[in-house]
Amino acid sequence: MLATTNFIIKKHSNIFIVDDNKIFALALKAYIENAFENSLITIYLFETGEKCLEKIIALKPELVILDFHLNSVSPNAADGLMVLDNIKLINTETIVIMLTSDNNIDTVLASFRHGAFDYIVKTESQFKKLNHSIANIFTNKELHFQKKELEKRNLKLIIANKERGVRIVEKEKHAAALTLANTQKEAIEKSKFLIEEKNKDITDSINYAKRIQQAKLPREKDIYASLPLSFVLFKPKDIVSGDFYWMHSLSVVKNLQSSVHSP
Repeated sequence: MLATTNFIIKKHSNIFIVDDNKIFALALKAYIENAFENSLITIYLFETGEKCLEKIIALKPELVILDFHLNSVSPNAADGLMVLDNIKLINTETIVIMLTSDNNIDTVLASFRHGAFDYIVKTESQFKKLNHSIANIFTNKELHFQKKELEKRNLKLIIANKERGVRIVEKEKHAAALTLANTQKEAIEKSKFLIEEKNKDITDSINYAKRIQQAKLPREKDIYASLPLSFVLFKPKDIVSGDFYWMHSLSVVKNLQSSVHSP
């Protein structure tokens, strides 16, 4: 599942991978290192959320890739949502990507409600989205850093101008603002792509659930064969309904006639 990206993380950053499957965690570490091969990153592996939380203050990770289910090492181990809550209590700016084999819509929504930045399913096709998500995270961080640097530069210029009695050089301000605008535009385009991909995944999952539901419902021609004057009023509020109905035809009349004509 090797794939490279042209994006380079220029500022040294720590990344945590929290997964109770050690073999998968090692493979994921190698995948990220290959995808961002020229980047200044250090990746740490943890089998439990508790071990991750012990190191999070000292190592200050920019990104935590967190498995949703973490109970194979210990049945009493904290699950992914609990670890996510604790990470956000320690530092609200730490970004968390939930990574799991569970593609349940409720699980996805719960992860976002608890503060996850993104939700990636453990399939090879989804790993390209992990690349985009990581690149988007560090693009936003670089944008934030550039904005802070621009504010510092402007403050220094204001102070220098007050001390020397000269006006701020508009050309430098314009160049700095243009750089920031270009970076913002790039970040917005990447964010738009990720949102569209995520919405497509969720819609595909819901449509798949609809097909499963339709396959379980009785066929209309079978209903009309038994009840010719009947009709079915079934209008789900959304794509998938929370209700199911069943029908089973019994040969009651035929059995009754047989019993009446029996000697």
